[in-house]
Amino acid sequence: RSLAVVGKTQGRGASSSFLCRSRRTATTSKFPQKTRMSLHTSSEVKNTSSSLISKLIKLSPAVPVRADDVEIILDPNDFYNQLNNRISTAKKRVILAALYLGNEPKPLHMVQVIRQSLKTNPELEVLFVLDYLRGTRGIKKDTPEKPQSSVGIVRSLANDFPGRVRGAFWHTPRVSGIIKWLVPERVVELVGVQHIKCFIVDDDVMLSGANLSEQYFTDRQDRYYWFKNNPALSGFYSGLLQLIESLSFGLETSPNGIKHVDTGLSLRAGVPDPSVEPKRYKSVFKTTMDAFWSSFLARESIQTAILTPSNDTVVFPTCQVGPCDFTNDHQVVDTALATVPSTETLHITTPYCNFTEDFTNIMFKECQAPQINVIVAHPTANGFFKGKGAHTLIPWAYSSFLERFHAVVAKAGQMARVHLLEYERPDWTFHAKGLWFEFPKSNTEQTPTGVSVVGSSNFGFRSAQRDLEAQAVVISQNERLVNSMREEMTHIFKTGSEVSE
Repeated sequence: RSLAVVGKTQGRGASSSFLCRSRRTATTSKFPQKTRMSLHTSSEVKNTSSSLISKLIKLSPAVPVRADDVEIILDPNDFYNQLNNRISTAKKRVILAALYLGNEPKPLHMVQVIRQSLKTNPELEVLFVLDYLRGTRGIKKDTPEKPQSSVGIVRSLANDFPGRVRGAFWHTPRVSGIIKWLVPERVVELVGVQHIKCFIVDDDVMLSGANLSEQYFTDRQDRYYWFKNNPALSGFYSGLLQLIESLSFGLETSPNGIKHVDTGLSLRAGVPDPSVEPKRYKSVFKTTMDAFWSSFLARESIQTAILTPSNDTVVFPTCQVGPCDFTNDHQVVDTALATVPSTETLHITTPYCNFTEDFTNIMFKECQAPQINVIVAHPTANGFFKGKGAHTLIPWAYSSFLERFHAVVAKAGQMARVHLLEYERPDWTFHAKGLWFEFPKSNTEQTPTGVSVVGSSNFGFRSAQRDLEAQAVVISQNERLVNSMREEMTHIFKTGSEVSE
């Protein structure tokens, strides 16, 4: 493999060097099979959409959706504008789950949109579900006039609307004892965070991988699926996020609840402190989560998920809480990956190439796709490229992970089948994660069945073992929606440069 050292790049006074692979641009004309899903027709394909659905129904609730009520957004500016516009008309609830809430102009404008909506609609309630460690970064610099931290921004809004704005800050049980006090705040976040990206306005749900900060609203490529006017889906995700809220630190002091004096955040009565009693907290979280999940699975039947002309799209929500041994997303994604048919191309996107061993083994041994295209962030498109301190090493680390994965592909004899690309776009960074594939249409079907996995997981060790994640498997036989999935996939892959020998 041809490797060369790229000259130093300047970012906030720091310099870094990265390995540069020889590459060629992957345009649709040069790589037609790699940037478009196949359109085969076959009645002899072993894996079918029905077989996948029959497996997923045992793992996650099946929620039927109207394809006409699903919109796939391609651009971060559109994501920002649409989310703001929808919040401005909210009537009953706004729930925003992300790693953090930024303090730059665009996220602060969003807070003002929320503020105005609260004034306009007296019944409206707002909930933020964010990460404790990331959300308290900079809290010592907060002032009432100009809060810097996510906690400070949410607290300022809550103070103006008592009882109508809540903040939930999930603390991983992996950061406890001496680790919490000795490891710097920017580094300790690497141990585990609340990573779900889910935005609910009334009965509309958006699943994404994007945070609520300036770059994600401007020039950081991610994915965004709007599911509109679906009480069942919004009910599931709001229930999930309220469960997390019940086991997270909040803004209000709870009688008999544990309080962190340095942040002013408190747990509800009876909830163990994850930073003090991690084993007990894990047990409580796992028990609560199992009960929640079982209650939704008990409501479903296979009939709910059968695709018909009048019921042509179904969504399977997932969740992963590795630190608390809840591994639903891992099981669902592995099941989907193992069901890709032998006639279709599999497309995978992740900003960080650090697949788990299980994911890699299934990709190589069980996934039947004759071609697998994987796109990751080029080091200069990594969000940490211009970071500070230890974060400046992260792009280099993931570049080395790509080198390692390339070696694994070669050792497994998969070089002709697996094609690696890097997203490289001037002045843009890359954060899209998920996968796409199709099932060919049968003799009784007019269109192939499209499958898209969208959400917060990067398919790596952190997503499986350290972070709190949520995704959805979207399965559709609706021609318009399947075409939208293809358009999204092509949009992401068109700026990829193939990593070659």
